[in-house]
Amino acid sequence: MKVLGVVMSVLSLGACGSTPPQTGVLVNHIGAVKTRLGPSPVDLPGRTYTSAPLFLRSRRGDVQGDEAVEVLVELAGGRGIEIRDQGGSRLAHIITPYYVTDFGAVRGSKSEKEHIVLYMYPNETDTGTFKVITADQREVASWDEDPPPAGFSVGTWNGGAALFYLQRDALVVRSPDGQPLSRLAAPEGGHFRSVFVAPIGDGRTVALASGDGYTPYHAVYVYEADGGLGFQEIDDEHAFDLEAGPDEGTFLVMTRSTQWRYAIGTGTAR
Repeated sequence: MKVLGVVMSVLSLGACGSTPPQTGVLVNHIGAVKTRLGPSPVDLPGRTYTSAPLFLRSRRGDVQGDEAVEVLVELAGGRGIEIRDQGGSRLAHIITPYYVTDFGAVRGSKSEKEHIVLYMYPNETDTGTFKVITADQREVASWDEDPPPAGFSVGTWNGGAALFYLQRDALVVRSPDGQPLSRLAAPEGGHFRSVFVAPIGDGRTVALASGDGYTPYHAVYVYEADGGLGFQEIDDEHAFDLEAGPDEGTFLVMTRSTQWRYAIGTGTAR
């Protein structure tokens, strides 16, 4: 176990092979402690993909509203997605006008079922397009983003469902119908592609960012209830999962090789 202090060493997403200029713990106002739990599961990197012969990205969500979780699977070539039941049978397919860079499901504010979120890049103006639709392809919301993010995550913000994505050095938070909710500081966030978020109690939110195939680094950000950045760490390896811990103020980060436990308020704040 080690108390996290501030370490400086020498970090752009747009370009492949982007290397953060600083690694280590850069901010720690909350006295966080990091503990190694052991190795990560060997199948961790492939858990969001379908099995052979076609390794396609997949997500889960109750988009039909029948209390059974459906599986969203990308179409080959990023031409759209299909909706499958738990047995793998196709229920519907959605063809998109642009390449599907990322997709998922989010609970609608006035719906008992989840809506489908499609993020497409590039569009005809070389920016990114978000669309939130129902399973029967009724549009709920649509907006463009410039500069285009690399992907998004679904989580909660102030007790409600929200979409999160990195845009340069900021973490953008929007409601399921596309309304801006917050824009949080995420220093060096432009180096990372994927993002995971989780609430960890006392109004705090943790975000885990990971680089693309050419950027084997990850970053951890912890935000206070007022949106202030209480913790930031950049470290080696890709990261593939984030979980809130069983105790308030704790969370787990799973990198390619290692599971780490973080606990807030148990170390010396810097």
